[in-house]
Amino acid sequence: MTMFKTYVSLISLFFLLGCSTREQPMSKVDKESFQDRNFYLDTSDRHDTISPVEVYNNQSAKSEDTNSRHGNEVEVLDKKNSAVQNTNSATCKKCNFDILVLLEGTKQNPSQDDISSFICTFSEEECAGNVEFEEFYIELLFDLLAQSPQKLLNSLSETNPKQKSLIVEMIKTPVNDMHDISELISSVNSISSKADIKIMVLNALEVAKLKT
Repeated sequence: MTMFKTYVSLISLFFLLGCSTREQPMSKVDKESFQDRNFYLDTSDRHDTISPVEVYNNQSAKSEDTNSRHGNEVEVLDKKNSAVQNTNSATCKKCNFDILVLLEGTKQNPSQDDISSFICTFSEEECAGNVEFEEFYIELLFDLLAQSPQKLLNSLSETNPKQKSLIVEMIKTPVNDMHDISELISSVNSISSKADIKIMVLNALEVAKLKT
């Protein structure tokens, strides 16, 4: 009987000890403390991660940078196209004395664009009666035949048929004898150019030779 009571007492003791060590419900203060601890732990762990907001901001920044660069490229391209259009407009200004003065200073080594501007600027209708302009124009035309025949014929071959015929007709009527026509014929013969314009210029020089 005594042993039985002792056994019951031990069981009761073990039961009490188990209840005392069982997890107790978390109080409100404990919960707040636990949440705060988790928050700080999460915050410390986030240095290796990027939030969705940060991802969005990064993508937006990259998109804006790309659009900005593309915008600059388009702007540069627009400016370039605008410059070309303005140049083309300037080269076709008729009876433009400025282009003659420019070419007079660069006739030793004129640019292809300057020669094209020179060819374009003469107009039989709009320059009619402007004797000074026409004489200066023909002098420069023969200077170009003597010094830059390749570039002159290149530009002539690219111009419209009406303008081409007009310039060729002017070659038939030199205004002075500053150039040896025979030398001009040899010079034109020696260059490589489209056959049609080369033949037209050579025939015009043969006519001019008869007038000198």
